[in-house]
Amino acid sequence: MERLPRLDYTGQTTSELIACKNSHSIDSLLCAFEWGIQAKAKAGPAGEGSLTGEERLVLAVMALNREVNNGGYDQFFVNSSRRFVPIIVDSLRRIGCAATAAITERAIAAL
Repeated sequence: MERLPRLDYTGQTTSELIACKNSHSIDSLLCAFEWGIQAKAKAGPAGEGSLTGEERLVLAVMALNREVNNGGYDQFFVNSSRRFVPIIVDSLRRIGCAATAAITERAIAAL
């Protein structure tokens, strides 16, 4: 199977990003969504408070994926990603990741 190229986020709209789902790697599209959401938060006076629940979900799940794969749950809990601890289990359940939600819930309980 041929590897799809990565997509760099350059301000594309949601529709433009979704249109790339067959031409670019999914992980790069997810990163592009994350970067776009982060840009929105930085641009607004309310910061992350201006984000929708769905946008916060994307940031939380992407942070968990990145941190746990890089240094484990400890890294998720000690880095700035810890701000997502209150919403991460529900976020994982909302996207159908029940097993990961259960593991994450146990990791939180072990703190």
